[in-house]
Amino acid sequence: MNLSQLNFYAITGFWGVLVILLVIASVALLAFVWIRLMTKRQRFQKAILDLEKKKSEINSLPIGFKLLKLERIGNNNVVYAEVHREYKKNYDDLVNEFNRDFTADYAICQRELNEKNYRKLTETLQIVNNKLDNYDAKMKQMSEQISQLTKDEDETRKLEAELKTRNRECYERYQRNHHDLDILQAEFKEYFHRIDDKFQTYEEYMFRGSYTDAKEILMMIKDNLNEIERQIEVAPKYTVILTKEIPQAMNKVIDKYNEMQSKKYPLFHVLANATINNLKDRLTAIVSQLKSFEYEGIDGKIEDIYKDIEGLNKQLNDEKSARDRFDNELDKVYDEAENLERFYIKHIKKVAEFKKYYVVNQEQDALESKLKQEIQKLSVIRRSLDGLNYGNQAYSTRINKLNDLINQVRVVDECKNQILNNIEGMKDSSDNAYNLVTDGSTRLRNLEIQVRNSRVDKIIQYFADDFVTGYDLVEKLQELFDNVPVEVDKLQLYRSELVTLLNKLQNEAGRQIADAKYAEKLLMYANYLRVETGGDKLRAISKAELYYYDGKYEDAIRIALSSLDSLPSFLERNHE
Repeated sequence: MNLSQLNFYAITGFWGVLVILLVIASVALLAFVWIRLMTKRQRFQKAILDLEKKKSEINSLPIGFKLLKLERIGNNNVVYAEVHREYKKNYDDLVNEFNRDFTADYAICQRELNEKNYRKLTETLQIVNNKLDNYDAKMKQMSEQISQLTKDEDETRKLEAELKTRNRECYERYQRNHHDLDILQAEFKEYFHRIDDKFQTYEEYMFRGSYTDAKEILMMIKDNLNEIERQIEVAPKYTVILTKEIPQAMNKVIDKYNEMQSKKYPLFHVLANATINNLKDRLTAIVSQLKSFEYEGIDGKIEDIYKDIEGLNKQLNDEKSARDRFDNELDKVYDEAENLERFYIKHIKKVAEFKKYYVVNQEQDALESKLKQEIQKLSVIRRSLDGLNYGNQAYSTRINKLNDLINQVRVVDECKNQILNNIEGMKDSSDNAYNLVTDGSTRLRNLEIQVRNSRVDKIIQYFADDFVTGYDLVEKLQELFDNVPVEVDKLQLYRSELVTLLNKLQNEAGRQIADAKYAEKLLMYANYLRVETGGDKLRAISKAELYYYDGKYEDAIRIALSSLDSLPSFLERNHE
């Protein structure tokens, strides 16, 4: 291939490519124009369809429903009937006029779309949209106006819905608690029935458009619901007490009463049947009060019933305790009482015998008189208790009398012991006095010998009268024993005086004899040293001698000791 051929092919290829590119560009341009035209059409088509959609949305406003509500109200209310006719006419005129214009405008838009007169179509769409906006505003205004007219009904219906919800909840709550409210079943059903009747009356007022009356009915229903809610809250507490707790308490005490009757307890004084019947009547009255949902004073009445049940229960328990104690203590107390009565019978004989030998004082006579009186009381109480036992009286009564008998046994026993102690004391005093006649005489003689053997005249003279008195007391004691019955009071007096005298002689005589002997020794020693003693000491010794001769031995000892410078061991006093 030569150069010219190559040039030809080159030129030919360039133009071919150029042609191809031009073809492609043309096709692309045509496609772009076509797509743009199609997109614009679709956009306008959608805008036209949106007009229909917007119109449908406006027409979907609940004006028709509100007009129906207004019509229903107007059927029973002349004023609302006229208002309904006016609004119905305005609504129909507005809708018909708009629908007529819209149909024409819609056809124009379709024609302009088909003619592809998009500029004109744009203007038409704007005009139609403005009409739709105006139409929407008028429809909403009318809807709001009608809503204002039916506002009373809407508000009333809202309150109705709330109260019906509360009514349903109250009933459900009642159903959940109906076991505890069984005795009030009829009353609660009547409550709910009255509420249903009020709702029916309410509907009649609503149907006539009498909203004020309807609201008054709803307020009454609200009050009823408030009350029934309170009853459901409060009543179960009382129904449980009145139908379960109190009857259980009553049955318990009735069972105890029946059991004790079967065991032959005398319970006529308890008056259980009358008390139980009274409790039942009062319980019935409280239940009737509860059924009227009146709670004033109910707590106090329930408390009184519980107190009376407890009182009856306490009577039965007291009777049971009284019987147990009575059975346990009766035989022992009876034995003690009988022993005291038997003792008294024997004691009377012993006292009579005792008085043959002893003269008793007024105090002892008073005790004997008291014992007699107390024994008589004891017998009276025991016979009274016997009567209660034979009469099958209540154990609470018998135990009181048994307590009286126990106390009287204690009184008699104390009196008996006091008398026996006194008698024993008189016997002991008599025995001691009798022994003292011999022993006292012996002791007096021995003491008298001791005094005389002291060879101290002052001591012998000092105790001389005491020995005379002592022998006189011994003689008086002997005379009392020689004259029966013995005067025990005098016996005790003389014995006491003699014992006191003997103790005095025993102590003082021995001490004075010892002091006299010691003083004598000291003075003898002091006189032995007299030659060496002078002045004050000599005068002291002389004074001590004077005390000695005057029988003042303690003073003599004291002064003699003071006159001595030292005391030899053989003069140390160790006898005390």
